[in-house]
Amino acid sequence: MSAVGFIDAKKHLYNVVLEEVSNSKKNLRELEEWRINELPKIVQKRYETEPELYLTKPELKQLMNWKL
Repeated sequence: MSAVGFIDAKKHLYNVVLEEVSNSKKNLRELEEWRINELPKIVQKRYETEPELYLTKPELKQLMNWKL
């Protein structure tokens, strides 16, 4: 298998596994999308207005829910 084939297979399998786990964990897909799409925007916006980077308690809780 070529490197490109491996990467394509990995992307496909990741989505298949994510879908299977999402069926057993109700919000996994939403948490994954939040982590990839929303959280970076939140942190970037905060960085533009404040000198320190941090996560709020609700953000950290949601990130830990994704991790677990």
